[in-house]
Amino acid sequence: MRAQRSSAQASELLRGAYETQVAFQRLAAEVREVDAVLAGSDAARAELEAAGQALAPLLAEGAADTFRAGLEDARRRVQRRTVDVLLARAPSRLQARSASLEATPVDLARALLRQGRPRAAAELLRGAPASAARDALALVASDEGPEATIPALERVMAADPEAAWPYLRRAVARVAAGRLEEAEQDFLRAQVMDPLDGWVLFERLRWVTPPYTNHVLVRNPLQVVGGVTRNDADGDAVRVGGLARELVPRMSAVTELRRVATKFRASWLPNGENAGLARTWEGQLERGELPPDEGWAYLAEGALAYGEPERALGYASRGLEQVPGERQLAGFRAEALLRLERLDEARVAAEEGLAAHAWDPRLNYVRGEVLLRRGQPFDAVDNLRIGVRGWLLSDRWERLAACLAEFQEPRAWKEGVEAARQALARDPFLENHLHPDWRPIGEDPQPHRTLAKLRIKQGLPILGALHLTRARVLSGLPSVQERLGPSRRDDAALAELHEELGLLPAAAIYWQEAARDPALREQAEARLKAIEERLR
Repeated sequence: MRAQRSSAQASELLRGAYETQVAFQRLAAEVREVDAVLAGSDAARAELEAAGQALAPLLAEGAADTFRAGLEDARRRVQRRTVDVLLARAPSRLQARSASLEATPVDLARALLRQGRPRAAAELLRGAPASAARDALALVASDEGPEATIPALERVMAADPEAAWPYLRRAVARVAAGRLEEAEQDFLRAQVMDPLDGWVLFERLRWVTPPYTNHVLVRNPLQVVGGVTRNDADGDAVRVGGLARELVPRMSAVTELRRVATKFRASWLPNGENAGLARTWEGQLERGELPPDEGWAYLAEGALAYGEPERALGYASRGLEQVPGERQLAGFRAEALLRLERLDEARVAAEEGLAAHAWDPRLNYVRGEVLLRRGQPFDAVDNLRIGVRGWLLSDRWERLAACLAEFQEPRAWKEGVEAARQALARDPFLENHLHPDWRPIGEDPQPHRTLAKLRIKQGLPILGALHLTRARVLSGLPSVQERLGPSRRDDAALAELHEELGLLPAAAIYWQEAARDPALREQAEARLKAIEERLR
């Protein structure tokens, strides 16, 4: 009878423990403030601890030991959910509570990765017990590339089917490998499995939005998921979201990011008494208050996004002095040299980076672009094929198409047409009101010129004329002429094409238009004279 009574009391304790666990799960799902969730976690764990103390004498009186396992399971679930909340909303706070929450080295490494500290994560994982999760995260932290990380992450999925983070990491790796449809599936899977994890949307937006907007999607020092940081330069708050709940679906995210990016640039650049966020973070990096790999890369990316390649080169070079061989810094340095037209130096910088990271899209793009400008399309094409991966950047697809247009084989022309179509399909949200050099793809005549060249080579001159006409219309837009200056090159190309087709009256009309361009006047007048002679 005593044993039955003890078991009944233990069962009641276990029921209360279950209700405590469920109440905390509900709190963690519904309450956004991290402090409130942590207070709830502390209260729940205190209740479970009290239940454990009350259970001990009952076990001595004959209650079944299975109650201990049930109570331990409830305690472990509350701790696990608390760790998940901190990883999703405040990874920088996990380390302070790691002992009481029994956070594993894998948990702490994930937090460090989200803080932009991959080297610290890699160092932590070296001494961690062997497991599929540790091995996969070690590859992610050491930046080994998609070919190495994807199989390792799939081993984690097999060992722990309920874990969402391997799907997120595989999505990022698949983006870098150019497998965008598969990446989208992984992003959705991770979001369904852990809907509170703002980093899923964070990583997804990093590749789906244009560079000038995704520059505000940074982990350190702006805590994107937390939503607000302070601008130390002038005290104004910079708000970048509460991405996990506010910026879905994607179009709403892009609209919001455009708005934020416009305000962000005003804070980034020096203005009056405002020293600018860039200068503020330079000082923090020099004082060791920010991780050098992420900090210098962030500054270099910002300088490139806002049309300051000389500054970007300085940031990337200073970062590489502190973190030799860091992939992103190497890529930003190579791209800055390319933007500055220092082509030989850009190629050397890209090749140095590719020696360690042959899969990196930016480094491949820079090397391919230099070779293409040097008139070596056959050497450039493989680099440009890799260079289009990872970001939805229309200009890189157009350069691949332009490279393939230099080949003399139909298969290359077909691939080039598809690349040019990709250029026109990418960046659907692109509005370049921040970048001084970027053009909205809807107003860019260059992909149509490249398509025209490819179609003419394919023996489809009418389609070529159609694309040249589109390029002619776009190049006449005031917004395009304001950025690029007036040009009649498309009139000249249409005139030459109509001449080849034997349509001399139409060719004469286009040469007359081309003659209005001082750079083309002499050639146009000579061709007009020859056409008039033939017509007479």
